[in-house]
Amino acid sequence: MRRSLAVVAVGVLFAAAAVVTPAAAEEGFATDPAGDGPNHGDATGLQIINETAWVTLGVFVVGAEDPATAPAWTSEGSETRIEWNIDTNGAAPEEYVAVFAADGQGPFAGVFTAADEPLCEAETRFASPFYEVRFPRSCIGALPTISVNARVFYDATPGGASDTSTDSVPNSNFAPAVAPDEIRVGVVGADDALWAGSGFGPQFAGLGGRLIAAPAVAALPSGEGGRENGTPLYVGTGTDNQLWARTTDLGWRPLSSGGTFCKGGPGAVYNSLNNSLTVACRGVDDALWVGSGPLAAGSIPDIKNWARIGGTLKAGPSVAVGPNQQVTFLVVGLDDHVWQTTGGPFTGMSWQCKGHVAFSSNPDVGWFGCRGLDDALWAAVITQDGWAPARRLGGVLTDGPGVAVAPDGAVFAVQGLDQAVWQIVMDNLSGEPMGGFSRNGGKIKFGVGAAAL
Repeated sequence: MRRSLAVVAVGVLFAAAAVVTPAAAEEGFATDPAGDGPNHGDATGLQIINETAWVTLGVFVVGAEDPATAPAWTSEGSETRIEWNIDTNGAAPEEYVAVFAADGQGPFAGVFTAADEPLCEAETRFASPFYEVRFPRSCIGALPTISVNARVFYDATPGGASDTSTDSVPNSNFAPAVAPDEIRVGVVGADDALWAGSGFGPQFAGLGGRLIAAPAVAALPSGEGGRENGTPLYVGTGTDNQLWARTTDLGWRPLSSGGTFCKGGPGAVYNSLNNSLTVACRGVDDALWVGSGPLAAGSIPDIKNWARIGGTLKAGPSVAVGPNQQVTFLVVGLDDHVWQTTGGPFTGMSWQCKGHVAFSSNPDVGWFGCRGLDDALWAAVITQDGWAPARRLGGVLTDGPGVAVAPDGAVFAVQGLDQAVWQIVMDNLSGEPMGGFSRNGGKIKFGVGAAAL
């Protein structure tokens, strides 16, 4: 079946989010015996890489031919192509198809619905015996898992006899489902309790408690609590203005046995340099207060060494270990400007925001986000070279956002006009959005906290 991408722009259409429980991995493989397909079209392996910003699909083919030069690929009317059938809900048939083909008019690749509606273009790569396509994750929406079956179509005599052969990998069904980088969002529901979501799709789990502001989400290290990809630690301000914390398995416990009174939501980050948790909040005197404590396996840290950094905050702070390996705090001052500190004097930024700000980082790149004075989402990226200018990403926010920074992309989670959680993904390398906003659902208040595990 011939498909065309002539009218498609990358990442402009979205599919509805599916309700699927995420797996623990982001890369999957499947194999197929050699010899059950023709030379140049015998598929022996399938690779799936499901990341935050990108989906990459590959297939290994015995005797693979260069699509740019081989007659079976370049001849007019050739049926030679590769199709990756993509399932997103665990039930046949597939919802999407990624195609890599060439028919004398030059190679093309793209993603289509199962009904052949074009969605977005795809990048291609050939390195014998491997064919690969790569497309923005947003092309198929904010979906938690994907399963794939690849089919290789080889036309030995293009334009001649109808002798196109096929081979699939795996031979039947689909490869096991593969989840993207694990993301966690924390929100306050209409019942004032903490609700936790995966960051992809509308599944939220109630974790109880009564909070007066959006929680912070900190990613504890891999292996903590027996989890392969790390453990989310949720830190929230209770109705008693004390900081409380919990994981999925450990219930709510006071974060500081000495007592700490805070206004609004806190910020929290795990510091791998000294295996500690650093927490920040707006004190009852409106100043920035910071505390840290060592992390012990299977327990909630007890933070006792609180220090008053100063300033006059208008909303709760955010904290991250930036690419410079320094623990850095971002706050909103009385002038609505964002101010930055590493524990010493504050440095004023040009950005102006409403409510709490979002700040998260991996070793290479960090992302800031806030609800601007125009109620849109504004974001800026920081690398070893410093901050880039903030840019307007749009939307209409009703409170502060959260951001989770995975290796390839950053997920901004926001509270929309309908009080639901919406998200947009930014590519870490280009700094560009991977499509627009997609709706995760829920009914929340006070904004969002988020982290990548």
